[in-house]
Amino acid sequence: MRFYNTTHLSGDLLKEAKRSASCQKDFVLRIMQHYDALSPSQAYELAIKAGIPCTINGVRASFTFLTKDGYFVKTDEKVDGPTGRPEYLWRSAVGDGCQLGLWNGGGE
Repeated sequence: MRFYNTTHLSGDLLKEAKRSASCQKDFVLRIMQHYDALSPSQAYELAIKAGIPCTINGVRASFTFLTKDGYFVKTDEKVDGPTGRPEYLWRSAVGDGCQLGLWNGGGE
């Protein structure tokens, strides 16, 4: 996943931030195969339950980049988010989530 170094990290901190961003993207890709549609907050809650270290902003960024890259499609459906505000749902752009080897460690 793309990582924008807006806080000017370097060395080991930069390496860890890039690794974490990639881990979040991989989790979001893999979890989507088990659901018809998810919001970023729903994916974030699943990541926390699974012990995946992430932030809600990182998960939202994963959804954005995966949508731009053609893996996800933003739907017109909404659900209430954790703050009571509506959030859009996303779904896989691929019918069964298996194109391009996404679920077998492929992709980027």
